[in-house]
Amino acid sequence: MQNKRRNLWTTNQCYHKVNINREISGNTKITINKGVKMSKKLFVLERIIPIVISISLTSCATTQNQPIVEAESFEEPEITNNLDNSLSDLTTQITNSISEDGKKKIAVIEFSDLEGNVTQFGKYLAEELITRLFRTKKFEVVERQLLNKIISEQKLSITGMIDPKSAKELGRILGVDAIVSGTITEFDADLKVNSRIISTETGKVFGVAATNIVKDDDVRKLMGIISTAQSGEVQKQTEKKEIFKEALKKVEVENFIFELINCEMSSGGRVTCDMFITNHYQDREIAFYTSGSRMFDNFGNEYKPSRGELANKKMGTDDGIRSLLISNISTKGSLIFENVTQEAGYISLLEIRCWEQESGEFKIRFRNITISK
Repeated sequence: MQNKRRNLWTTNQCYHKVNINREISGNTKITINKGVKMSKKLFVLERIIPIVISISLTSCATTQNQPIVEAESFEEPEITNNLDNSLSDLTTQITNSISEDGKKKIAVIEFSDLEGNVTQFGKYLAEELITRLFRTKKFEVVERQLLNKIISEQKLSITGMIDPKSAKELGRILGVDAIVSGTITEFDADLKVNSRIISTETGKVFGVAATNIVKDDDVRKLMGIISTAQSGEVQKQTEKKEIFKEALKKVEVENFIFELINCEMSSGGRVTCDMFITNHYQDREIAFYTSGSRMFDNFGNEYKPSRGELANKKMGTDDGIRSLLISNISTKGSLIFENVTQEAGYISLLEIRCWEQESGEFKIRFRNITISK
């Protein structure tokens, strides 16, 4: 008998190729993959076949038509160079440099601006570095107040740009192996901090570190800049500026803050330099002298003050004024210079002689001050 063979279902899309052939004799052969054969009665297959077909078609459809989900593209969040991260970076660089050179006892000098003036932010940097370097448990770190006391007593010339002679002397007195110092440069959006690590044995730099610090609200507070988001504080700052004006330069010595407000030239070549002095310690007296104070213009000409004022007290050419400065109260002072050349555009150096009972005599120096006319 001629067999009529009917191909019931063939698929090339699924995992297995399945061919089902039905014979008129009543037997059916199912071939799966490599010729494996099974024989079943036709009535059994007719029950199974619809189920197999249904499952296979569903599997194929699912495999072929399942949508591919692609991850949405997104931008990497910007990592801000915030204060804590920047200080951690700076600490790591300093630690590595000191460790490589085998130094064990260190001192951290207050950071200054490029003109050698120590600011509140410079003091904060020194405090933070002392704490962070100590926590590494790799060094013995000199406490900042003790360091400042030694510097004052020995009258050492030490700022963020320490000279080799002072570095050696400090090493001898305190027994430190290295001194960490540095400078702060301010830009519109950030601060650049450069640190130098100096050997007290040679007085030479043996390591450097640097970081950028974004001027966020925290940094602006430390710098004395009030965030515009703090409306109440902004109002207070505005009122203060109306009374005192904005300081051109700030210098801190012996817990006194000297803020130079203005140096103005009037007719006849008279230059008046106004400032505010704030005592950040307990109530104490300060003496303010015309004798020993001086000014140099941008041509190198030297001038002696003709008179001066401190609060409501006045002094002549050779006089000094002693006045009690109340803690945290700003007191106005001024020096007046006569016969300054009209061509002078700025003051290259303003030096003021002062005295305080515990610290003795000291001098305040301001540099590169524009003369308003």
